[in-house]
Amino acid sequence: MSANRNGRWLLFSVAAFGSAIWLGVLPRIAEMESVQQRVQRYRDAGIETGAVFYSDHPAMRDIERRVDSVVNGADRAFWRLPTEL
Repeated sequence: MSANRNGRWLLFSVAAFGSAIWLGVLPRIAEMESVQQRVQRYRDAGIETGAVFYSDHPAMRDIERRVDSVVNGADRAFWRLPTEL
């Protein structure tokens, strides 16, 4: 019975935390001037802001280059490729 009660409290806590983020934090972020400027820039360019993916972010090209250099480079600090086994 105690495990069931703990599970309910955990579920309630996760739901409350998610709701606080969704209903409290995200609306405040949306009101920030820098976010409003970016949204307006997208709208002026005719881009639907609700359809923008993380890969459309301006910094993504640089991030992809860095990831590719690690994956395709000689540095294998985090994993071993199957051909090296």
